[in-house]
Amino acid sequence: MKRFLTVLAALLISLLLAGCNNSEQQAIESENAEFKIALQEVNTFPLVSMYFDAETKTSQSALQSFRQELSNQHLQPTGPLLMIFRSKGNPSLEIASPVAENTMVKSPLFLGEWRYPVVFEGQHLDINPSVPNLHQELIEFAKASNFPDHSTIVVRLIEDESIPETGKTYTAELWIPLPSASLFSD
Repeated sequence: MKRFLTVLAALLISLLLAGCNNSEQQAIESENAEFKIALQEVNTFPLVSMYFDAETKTSQSALQSFRQELSNQHLQPTGPLLMIFRSKGNPSLEIASPVAENTMVKSPLFLGEWRYPVVFEGQHLDINPSVPNLHQELIEFAKASNFPDHSTIVVRLIEDESIPETGKTYTAELWIPLPSASLFSD
């Protein structure tokens, strides 16, 4: 596994040295002149999720619905909210949050487990979830930033203390899970 990660890191560094295209977009802005990408190991953790249609539901309204459902079920996240965009097949949006072990939920929420041991991580973006087509802008940003695979894009909201306000931007990390493992296990 270490040899695989070393080879993968070397590949990533060569991609970065080839030039990282930073594009300013309405929904996504990078704080730095150069957008940094690094391999990050991520431990397995339990999470609670809710699915949305990425084409008919804005990320903003999905975040609000998810937070409201967490409140209705008296659930407390144990970490930052995750917006998980998938582009294979019908584009989908999943809002998720880490939770304590043995958490019980009712529909429309469901329990899962994060099982991606390694992600490509890009740090400190400003994300505006109220912008329509955020999913498509994230895909374009990932392509322009030379992320290797962008069929699943995870936005990890670093600052999220309340229900998101319309038009507000949030500091976030961009995660691209390595395609060698499944994202969730029920």
